Amino acid sequence: MICNAVPLGMGRSREVGMEPGGRPADGYELTELLGRGGMGEVWAGRDRTLHRNVAVKLLHRNADVSAELIQRFEREAVAAAQINHPNIVALYDRGTQGDLQFLVMEHVDGASLAERLHRQGRLTVARALEITYEICTALAAAHAAKVVHYDIKPSNVMLTANGSVKVVDFGIAGFTHTHTFTVVPTTLLSPVGTAQYGAPEQFLDQRGDERSDLYALGSVLFALLAGEPPFGGGSPLAIIRRKLDEDPPLVTALRSDVPAPVAQLLADLLQRKPERRPKTATDVQRRLTQLCRETADRDGEKVET
Repeated sequence: MICNAVPLGMGRSREVGMEPGGRPADGYELTELLGRGGMGEVWAGRDRTLHRNVAVKLLHRNADVSAELIQRFEREAVAAAQINHPNIVALYDRGTQGDLQFLVMEHVDGASLAERLHRQGRLTVARALEITYEICTALAAAHAAKVVHYDIKPSNVMLTANGSVKVVDFGIAGFTHTHTFTVVPTTLLSPVGTAQYGAPEQFLDQRGDERSDLYALGSVLFALLAGEPPFGGGSPLAIIRRKLDEDPPLVTALRSDVPAPVAQLLADLLQRKPERRPKTATDVQRRLTQLCRETADRDGEKVET
């Protein structure tokens, strides 16, 4: 049964009340509001001590903020701190000043994959595979650190100025073990995720595991090739219901130049049952490495992996 309450957006926007030039803590200065959502605000900022640009995520612990939102903010810091990888945005600092909680992260100079898709549409097969490989590499590192992202989607993937990938936003991340952490276990929090990209089991009582990230990876690859995710339209609950009941469309029905091995990888990643998907991100990495080489040979391009 689908859970009745699926906080896909984590609630309404939270206005923190900061302005450009504001200082959430000594040493940091906010310069530009980048976004506002259910998990607070994200600002471009400046580390005045180390003289570098940073991104600052803010959450105001006022009466409108649920205890679960505060718990997830704490979990995001712990999750990001477990991973050190060039394809994952780095966490530099965290802290509290009065009722304001903040995370200080690596500033990524670039645009999101969602912006790239909106602006230019679907990618070449070679470029789609190259980006998917880098996201998969990030997932392999996260999973090795016992962290499940749970929200892989184009808006949580940044493309840097040189075209490389940075996975961001561990706001709803889970842990495959928590005995050394003081954070609230995933099972005690409401199911969350993004309906268009998340695995069907994420929205049920079982919550999912590393293979849920692989399903989302398949959804992103599908969108890069077809211009939209495999289950595109309708309300979030309607999309989840379809994911539970229906097989995804064949990407080759929407784009004829997708090679059969790529279509097969997509079919494997988008299996409704987790046990039918590839076992690990490392397994998918190996397949993507081979597919990148084969596509480069076919197109006469060189794809770095």
